[in-house]
Amino acid sequence: MTTCFMETIKENDVEREAGELLSFVSSDEWIHVVEAGTKQEFIDEFGDAIDPLTEKLMGAYGPDVVQQMPTEMHQWIKDSTILWIKN
Repeated sequence: MTTCFMETIKENDVEREAGELLSFVSSDEWIHVVEAGTKQEFIDEFGDAIDPLTEKLMGAYGPDVVQQMPTEMHQWIKDSTILWIKN
């Protein structure tokens, strides 16, 4: 699974963008947004973080992509952040 994921990242030439996203979701700033931020702060912060990837892969603005995600996806991202990044 990891090999397939990494191959996809390399094939799409988004190593730098994926690395920046990983750094962001590991930051104290992001943890604070997940734990105490408003829905709009979540959309803005996560959207800005994924924007380099969404622009390159989809030609789409990151915050618009996050805005269109269902609320359940927002919650899944938050829960995953707490479970896998913070803890």
